[in-house]
Amino acid sequence: MATHLIWDWNGTLLNDADAVLEATNDALAQFHLGAAGAISGLKEKQISPVVGPLTVTEYRAAFTRPLQRFYANIFGREITEDEFVQLEQLFHAAYLKRCAPSVLNQGARGVLGSWQQAGCTQSLLSLWPNDELLTLAAQLELTDFFIRIDGRRGLNAGCKAAPLRQHLAALAAQTIEAEHVVLIGDALDDAAAATAAGVRCVLFAGGAHEVAELVATGHPVAHTLAQAVAIASDPHCSACSAADIAAR
Repeated sequence: MATHLIWDWNGTLLNDADAVLEATNDALAQFHLGAAGAISGLKEKQISPVVGPLTVTEYRAAFTRPLQRFYANIFGREITEDEFVQLEQLFHAAYLKRCAPSVLNQGARGVLGSWQQAGCTQSLLSLWPNDELLTLAAQLELTDFFIRIDGRRGLNAGCKAAPLRQHLAALAAQTIEAEHVVLIGDALDDAAAATAAGVRCVLFAGGAHEVAELVATGHPVAHTLAQAVAIASDPHCSACSAADIAAR
C-alpha cells in the first residue's frame, strides 16, 4: 500500500507546457541554428524535417533526457558542451519570462491537501534548479505539503534516475521504505527512473510526451492528478489507455 507520494514538478504539478514550448522556440531562434532547427536523421523516432518554430507534436517527438539528446534530436547532430550550456541559459531566461508560476495543473492543490489530510506523506523531486524550486514552492504556499523538496544542483541535470535514488535514500532515513512509495510524473524519464529504482510509478498524461509513449512504458497512465493519486492508492484502480485519453 502506498503511504508516500513523490511528485514531479514541471508538467505534473505545475502547468507549464505552453511556457516550455514557447521558451524552447525562443532559445532555438536566438541560438541561430535553423531558427528552431530542422529535425532530421532520426530513424528511431522517424521525425520529419520541419521549418520554423516547433509545434507541440514536434516537441514531443523530439523530447527526451538527457537534454543534450533532446537538442541533438532537434538539430540532427550531436551538440557540444558549450552549445548545451548556451542553449540551457537561453531557455532558462526565456522560460522565466513566459512562465506564470501560479498556474498549477487542475486539482493539484486539492490532491496534495487530501493526501496530507489522510495522514500520508509526500515529497517533491524535480530537475528544476533547487533554489528556484524552493522559492516557487514557498510562493505558492506548497512547502508545508512536503516533508522533503529536492531540485537540481548544478547545470547538467542528466536523467532523474540518480536523483531519485538519492531522494529515496533520504526518505529511508526518515523510515519511509521504497515499497510504500509511488512516483507521479509526466515523463518517460520518470518511468525509467522509477523502474531503475524499483518503485511504482503513475504517469500523468498532461506533459511532454504523447500518451501512446506513456502507455508503452507499462506504467499506469492517468488523465487527471486525482486519478493518478487514486491509482497510486489502489493499484487495481483503472488506468487510462491511449484511446481513453485521446477521446477526452
